[in-house]
Amino acid sequence: MFTSLFFKDRIIKWSLISSIFLDALLLVLIYFQIPIRVEPIVLRYNIYVGISLIGPWYQAFYLPLMGFVIIIFNFLLAKMMFLKEKTLAYVLAVVAILCQLSLLATGALLVIVNG
Repeated sequence: MFTSLFFKDRIIKWSLISSIFLDALLLVLIYFQIPIRVEPIVLRYNIYVGISLIGPWYQAFYLPLMGFVIIIFNFLLAKMMFLKEKTLAYVLAVVAILCQLSLLATGALLVIVNG
């Protein structure tokens, strides 16, 4: 599976590794910083109205789950497009990294708000 031309490409390979690393970092951050508790935690904070969404602690793990789904979806699309349109495959791979960075920033803010 990982011996195809798609995974031998340097940009694709490092984009995939970076995306998985950032998603794992988000998972570790949330796991160690958001305590398991009965009380609901802040899931969304707005500067205009303050807290706009609260929920159980396990809903914080939806962020890494969304990140994993984005990685799978983008890299499957990139693999299908790689031989036909290499530039589009590169764009999908880089967008996966940008999504992971955005989710990591959201997770860090979630930890700060609940800290």
